[in-house]
Amino acid sequence: MRIAICDDEPKENQNLTHLIYDYADENRLEAEVYSFTCGKDLLKEDKFDLYFLDYIMPEMNGTQLALALKEKFNDSVTISFLTSYEKAAIELINENVNAIGFLVKPAKKEALFNIFKKLEKNLFFNNIVLKKDQTAYIFHPQDIIYVEAMRKKVIVHTFDDNIEFRLSFSEMEESYLPRKLFVKIHRSFIVNLTYIKTYNKKEVTLRNGECIPIRRGLNIEAILDKLNIESFTQ
Repeated sequence: MRIAICDDEPKENQNLTHLIYDYADENRLEAEVYSFTCGKDLLKEDKFDLYFLDYIMPEMNGTQLALALKEKFNDSVTISFLTSYEKAAIELINENVNAIGFLVKPAKKEALFNIFKKLEKNLFFNNIVLKKDQTAYIFHPQDIIYVEAMRKKVIVHTFDDNIEFRLSFSEMEESYLPRKLFVKIHRSFIVNLTYIKTYNKKEVTLRNGECIPIRRGLNIEAILDKLNIESFTQ
């Protein structure tokens, strides 16, 4: 797992790096940690599996950097914020960044470990492997926007491609998709909740601009509220 830390304070970079490796050692997680003191340098790199971004930095703050990363990698990035102010962190989480949480600086072991536990609980780290003909396709859960039923097949919609697999819709839902992140909102659609941009009683609009109908009687607001509570409370 490749993890990036971006903080203009070298001491905080070093502190968080040590804590991440402590977690990796205790939980048998293969991790490579890279630290940056400038957002522009981080943007030059390939995609990381997880980002820890300082809220206040010169030239480019954490929110600006997060949005730039999401634009570069088609919104499929996993971000946690670092901040000296808890109130500011909560406001950040409520913005349009979809952060998984925050750490108050200096980062503490217990708070960091809680971030990783949330990720593991939501299966962010578990790859989804689907086979088609002689080829295996590997997806991270955050790469999938939604899944569509099409006769005896499913279509996996990502920001880069739409791929058909000969698989039943029910098997896809029950055996492959983490239930914390994906919900069947219609008989033909399973949606990644983190990519819902707007919603009403009839449909949701996703971050790629597509609209998906909602089945009658589904309380999408309650589902999203539950996701936010489980993702961001300590």
